[in-house]
Amino acid sequence: MSPELAEENQIEAYRTMTGEERLAIGLRLHELSCEIARESIRSQFPSAPPDQVEERLRERIRLAYIFPRTRVKLLDRTGLVKRLHNT
Repeated sequence: MSPELAEENQIEAYRTMTGEERLAIGLRLHELSCEIARESIRSQFPSAPPDQVEERLRERIRLAYIFPRTRVKLLDRTGLVKRLHNT
């Protein structure tokens, strides 16, 4: 199955769901992404206490909202965005 067809199928599945179901999925995805970011922070700062990990997570989220386009441009300069689209 091509990525485009998979995306179309996923969108169609979302259309059949209630708003509550879609919201629940979104919230689970948000928590999953936060946990992945926490693990990244813990690997960067192994001795960081839990409250510092949470503070660094909040800072990452804050910066992502302040500089979304800058972040993509920086990633694009490294070629990461292109590699992600080609995978």
